[in-house]
Amino acid sequence: QQQAQAHQAYLQEQARVLQEHIPDFADPEKSANLKGKLTQIGMEYGFTAEEMEVVSDARYVRALNDARKYRELVSKRKQAQQKGQAARPVVKAGAKKTADPSAVDRKKAQSRLKQSGSINDALGLILDT
Repeated sequence: QQQAQAHQAYLQEQARVLQEHIPDFADPEKSANLKGKLTQIGMEYGFTAEEMEVVSDARYVRALNDARKYRELVSKRKQAQQKGQAARPVVKAGAKKTADPSAVDRKKAQSRLKQSGSINDALGLILDT
């Protein structure tokens, strides 16, 4: 009976330590979700579900949580890289703009119209655009 009480005290101490390092364990809703994720990560590393149920040391749980966070980070990085490859290339500041041939012709027609003021140049500008 003393041994059972000592084990129960140990479990409570480990739960307190775990709540200090991983605050989500203090919230019952988040705790259940987190336990499921940690069990899944442990199983990916070769542990059985039974082994994951009897883990009583907070250090193991913290290590599994770090592994979970790392895997989530890596998966998000892959998603971001895929998204970045689909994006248009970024124009650097100060980069020269490429000339649009039709814009060059339009500018010439506008300058001709300013110089001559003729109706023919005005009509040519309107009809070309």
